[in-house]
This record gives sequence, C-alpha cells and structure tokens, in this order.
Amino acid sequence: MATGGNGEGFIPDIPGLKSFPGEVIHSSYYKLGKLYINKKVLVIGSGNSGMEIALDLSNYGAQTSIVVRSPFHVMTKEWIWLGMVLVKYLPIRFVDSLLLMLSKFKYGDLSKYGIVRPKLGPLSLKAATGMSAVIDVGTIIKTKSGEIQVLKDPLHIRQDEVTFSDGKLYQFDAIILATGYKTTIKTWLKVVDEMTEVPSLDEGLNLILELLAVFDVATEVLVKFAEFAFISLAASFIF
Repeated sequence: MATGGNGEGFIPDIPGLKSFPGEVIHSSYYKLGKLYINKKVLVIGSGNSGMEIALDLSNYGAQTSIVVRSPFHVMTKEWIWLGMVLVKYLPIRFVDSLLLMLSKFKYGDLSKYGIVRPKLGPLSLKAATGMSAVIDVGTIIKTKSGEIQVLKDPLHIRQDEVTFSDGKLYQFDAIILATGYKTTIKTWLKVVDEMTEVPSLDEGLNLILELLAVFDVATEVLVKFAEFAFISLAASFIF
C-alpha cells in the first residue's frame, strides 16, 4: 500500500486568492505547458517541481513568473552524484566547497536574478534541514535571459492582480501552486489503527528490526548505484 505521508497538496493562505478569476491549481494537477500558450502564468514555489513547471511553461510560450521565497542551491544531477560518492571518503565541508565552486563557476552570481545561495553548503543543508538542492534542467539560463521572471513573496491578490512584497504589481491569467504537500500521516494512521489490533511490544520491536534491515540494504544499493553513475560519468568525460 503506497500511501505515502505527504499525499495532499498544500494551499498557502494568500489573502484574496479566492477572488482570482483565472485558473488556480496545485502543481500535482499540472499537465502540459501548451495549455498556457501566450498566457501570463505565476508559479508560486521554487523547488524542483516549481522550476521544472516554469521551464515547461516558458518553452511553450507562456509569459512565466516564479516566486522565490527562500535561498536554495542550484546543482546538476551529476554534481549531486559526485558529492554522494566523495562524502564517503572526505569531510562534508570539503565536498560542499567543491560543489559550491562548481556551481559558482557554471552559474555565477545568481543573487542579481533573485536567487540567493544558503549559508550552509548543499550537503550540510540537506543533512541539517532535509532541504534538497534544486536540480537545474534549463530554468536558470531562461531566468538569466529574462524569459522567466523571478518575483518576491505575494502579499495579496485582488481579482487578476497580484501585489508582491517589494510593492510591484502584476496581472496573471493563471496561478500554479508548487507549494509542496501537507502530511496526511495522522489520517491514514487513524484508519490503520481502527482496522488492526495494536501489536505487542515484542512484535513491534521485531518489526522495527526488519524495517532497519531493509533500510540498510536499500542504502547499500543506492550507494552502489551512485558509484556506478560517477564512474560512468567520469568515463564519458575521458573518452
């Protein structure tokens, strides 16, 4: 039963959102960029989903804006694989320094485009807060060119007009909420609790030990995969 713990889209409480006359959807319901050709679309949320949706919209000719609320790292998937391998042998701060050097070399200073890097390195930030780096799939180059506009936090909405924290005001035809998910774990745990008897202490401990064993195997498989991917990547650069 693949229920997950984050099954319901989170809708932020933005004053006036209900007054917006155009389409408002959570990113989980987003389908194709071609549905928004020549439309002014606001993407709220700059995680991986938000950045990918913004790119897709722009590729199909939508006038795309994205809200960036907090600092984040921009990486490539190859760099993350590299970091996963190196951190097994080197201190995390050294690996973070390498990843930041690569990011600065490729992307430069993104703060002038509205994207600020966190103080912690990408791996340290992930370990401390669970926040992942954004994997760039082409969004950054469009942000730099101005094809994707970066905006501040929205303060309030009045019909089709959105006012942002820097005082700027823009009109939009659609709003896509790439704002993550809220946990539903309490809901489905309640259902499970009603359907099953509470296991004894011994049964509970045995179950935990079994889950830990599965986790160890899964971790080992992922590490092996990362090593294989890094070797393949290195070989492609050499040959």
